[in-house]
Amino acid sequence: MEKFLEKPKTAIERVLKANSDLTNKLRTAIPSHELPKSRLDAIGNICDQVPTCLAALSQSLFLIEETSLDVVDMETRMQGESGKLAHLLADLGDEIRAQHFINKLLEDQLVALEEGANVLAAALYPSGVQGLNKVNSKLWEFSRLQMSIFRRTLERISETLSAKQRTVIESKFAALAEPFDGLNEFLNELALRALDGTSIEERFRFSQGNLEKAQSTARETLKQPGFSEFKSVLKASISIAADLQDLLRSVHVPMFPLHSELQELRGCVSEELYSNLTGLETFALLNIGSRLRSIKLNGAHMLSPDFGIEVFDVFPDRIYFHANESLLQAIQGSKDTFSAADASLHKFREGSFKQRTFGKGNLQVSHTAVRNGKIDVDADIDLYRDPAHHLFGEVLVNHLSGQKTDAYKVRSILDEQRVDPIGGFHVFQV
Repeated sequence: MEKFLEKPKTAIERVLKANSDLTNKLRTAIPSHELPKSRLDAIGNICDQVPTCLAALSQSLFLIEETSLDVVDMETRMQGESGKLAHLLADLGDEIRAQHFINKLLEDQLVALEEGANVLAAALYPSGVQGLNKVNSKLWEFSRLQMSIFRRTLERISETLSAKQRTVIESKFAALAEPFDGLNEFLNELALRALDGTSIEERFRFSQGNLEKAQSTARETLKQPGFSEFKSVLKASISIAADLQDLLRSVHVPMFPLHSELQELRGCVSEELYSNLTGLETFALLNIGSRLRSIKLNGAHMLSPDFGIEVFDVFPDRIYFHANESLLQAIQGSKDTFSAADASLHKFREGSFKQRTFGKGNLQVSHTAVRNGKIDVDADIDLYRDPAHHLFGEVLVNHLSGQKTDAYKVRSILDEQRVDPIGGFHVFQV
């Protein structure tokens, strides 16, 4: 867990620095008709609140480290604090939207702040698995609540028990707890991407069977003498195990291919970078990669070696890559597929083009100037064909609030449009 916590700690420092840089830039601004004081003050007020949110996140991470909570517990625990930051940034987005001159003034700082917030979202909610938090919350009802009641009850009646009776009771509840403990271990392996596809399917079946066994153990124990004091715990355990079985059926697990299975994308991303991505980042890479492969330019798809794409950074909603100048030339010459778009508030903004093929799920590529025959590209997929850029918008708010629906929405759109996934990528559900 200590190693895992390094990512969110580092991300918090990144957001803090980006917010400080934005605040300092604001202080240099001289109010005018183009830079209204009321707007500058409103943005400054939001920036002033960000460090407090980050301090609360840091404190929660400290408590998690001290109490040895696991990864899925962390995801559940952090939703309140990260949600506050998400909505604060959403307010910032509302303030800067349609403020052309303010955007131009603060462009670099705003982009850096959103990048940092995306890195933080990926670090706090790494799994990409949908529905884990609901399972974990229900699991807590047994492990944290019912087992606490059991231990307190056992201590309360301990003087009335013989050593043999106490051993029998402890043994029975240890057997009852085993399936729940096994499920907790499984949830964390899912969060850390520690299992392959076949193992995931087998573990889901095993967990379902174990929960059935837990219910049987509790029912049999209810009938045995000497357990009357634990009746409420045993009945609650039966109900919780049944609820967990239902909740497991609603979990969606992205089955990410190995680097060796990435087909045309394999040559565009190093194995080291790919293996270090969180679930949300991997999901974004595969979604954008499949969209790139589906677009033909001059008879070649965009992942063709001819265009020399080399991914160097991945976020939960976009990727950055180097490419040959020929990619830009091909995009500029494909007026039926791409049209010029607003490049402001993108990392690279010498120019930008947006796919015009669909009503939603289009690719946008923003780029640097050509240097030595190369360009850098910021590529993302908009959920809807909205001309307003989504800086600090709904996607970031969802990611930073622990919601993982956006990547699934994009994949669903791609499926509707018959865009084949990379490397057999699919979403598994029991």
